[in-house]
Amino acid sequence: MPSFIVGSEKYNEAFLSCWNEMIDIVFEDVQTLRIPLHNYPVEVNDNVARVILRNQFQMDDFAMKKNAVLQYLRSHFDERINDVIPEMDTTSEAKKYILDEKDKLEVLRQENPDIVDFMQTLNLRLKN
Repeated sequence: MPSFIVGSEKYNEAFLSCWNEMIDIVFEDVQTLRIPLHNYPVEVNDNVARVILRNQFQMDDFAMKKNAVLQYLRSHFDERINDVIPEMDTTSEAKKYILDEKDKLEVLRQENPDIVDFMQTLNLRLKN
């Protein structure tokens, strides 16, 4: 258990480190959460951790593992952790891991706005 002052920057850094370790262990077999949870915001205030999830599937999967999450955080981080509360935010954008052709072109457009003119000059098209 860390000897940091609750709410301090070092406490929050230690919590995030423990949180990321916990994700890999507890959610090893839950693909809807294991990778995304590393990118979702989580914070701990007043011994309650809050995590933002994107949809009801993730909320359901998290609910099944909530006791394991609490047990891990209490035994590996701080026994005073009272609860982990998942909250749903459907407006957040998912990080894309696999890009299709249109997504790749959009990334190219952001990196080089002249790519559109280049494609038109050479009469290039995307495959469908």
